[in-house]
Parts: sequence; C-alpha cells; structure tokens
Amino acid sequence: MVSARRAIIVSLSLLLSLPVGAIDRSQLTPLPLPDLSTMEDATRRRLEELQESVSSLRSSASDVVLAEAYGTLGTYYIAHHLNDAGEVAFLNAERLDPIDVRWPFYLGYIYRIVG
Repeated sequence: MVSARRAIIVSLSLLLSLPVGAIDRSQLTPLPLPDLSTMEDATRRRLEELQESVSSLRSSASDVVLAEAYGTLGTYYIAHHLNDAGEVAFLNAERLDPIDVRWPFYLGYIYRIVG
C-alpha cells in the first residue's frame, strides 16, 4: 500500500512539474489558407483578422489561449462552408486544449456534414 501511495505522489509531482505550454507547436498542422476573394469584404476582413491573430499568438500565448483562437477561427470557417480549414483549426485547438469539449464537438459536426 505504501508503494502505491508513493507511485501516486511521484506521478502527481511529475505531472505538476510539466511546463505550461508543453505542446510542441511545430507538431500543429499548418492552417490552409482558403480562397477568400469571392467573399464579402467584411467577411473576408474578419477571417483575415482571425488568421493573423492565430499567427501572432502561436509564439507567445498559452496553449489554452491559442486553442481558443484556433477554435474561433474554426467556427468562422464552418459558418462560411470552409470545412477543410475548419477541421484543421479544430484539430489544432483540440491538441492544445484537450479538456475543452467544444473542439471534438465541432469536429463531429464537420464530419457529419461532410459525410
């Protein structure tokens, strides 16, 4: 029983000692840049702003903040039927923040509508 407690304590100590932002961001899938030229100006500008936000946060933000940026971009992508780009955004969000249940939900939505 003592060895089981010790194993739990050691495991928790190791887990808690992991640095914030432990995800290797080079392993994230690069976002495809869909053609936005046919969209209304306001929609195109908003998508470009969100793409730039993800790019700028990639090197400095926490995993959770970057996941939120990817997720927000993903929701805009699927709202405008850019499902391939949305899938990548949600996959990256899920890798960065696997606790958030929205990312697999949105992925399931994409997979359902794509077939």
